[in-house]
Amino acid sequence: MATLIDAEEPKLAFHSGECHLALGDLERAEAGFTGTLVRCEGRDEYNELATKAQGLLSIVEKRKKKQEQTDVSK
Repeated sequence: MATLIDAEEPKLAFHSGECHLALGDLERAEAGFTGTLVRCEGRDEYNELATKAQGLLSIVEKRKKKQEQTDVSK
């Protein structure tokens, strides 16, 4: 049986971001959380998910900044 996936479902992008963050792939994690926020826009039922995505996006941005500073100092 085939399963249909709704590409506009914000949870898919969010979980993708979580997985990439766990793997240390900050670029793809950032894309996942940004995609979540885009898909949550105007959809009140996803306010909590958007808040979580924004928090994790902030963590990703801080890690990227720290990584860039480390790369510059080498």
